[in-house]
Amino acid sequence: GYFRITWDPVRHAVTRARVLVRIGVEQALRDHVVREEITQCLGLMRDVPAPGSVFSQSDNSCRAYTEPDRAVIRLWEACRPLAGRRGDEVMTLLAALAPGRG
Repeated sequence: GYFRITWDPVRHAVTRARVLVRIGVEQALRDHVVREEITQCLGLMRDVPAPGSVFSQSDNSCRAYTEPDRAVIRLWEACRPLAGRRGDEVMTLLAALAPGRG
């Protein structure tokens, strides 16, 4: 699989994405690769060494998002409003995400 995105640095947003997946492989592997590449387009743009994770290139047995995958996606979603903010604003917003942490 392969993905390519176009990033708007002013809006801090993906404006276009393209995912390519080889068709000459079994459907289960293709499903995994599509899920992996689309998820990576959303934010985490690299493979990680996490067995069973959608973010892992080497593990083609992934059939659904694992709980750690969901946690990473939730964190990414929570951090989207931080794009383009000043450092002090980011710290204030992050503190609100993790109350009780200093």
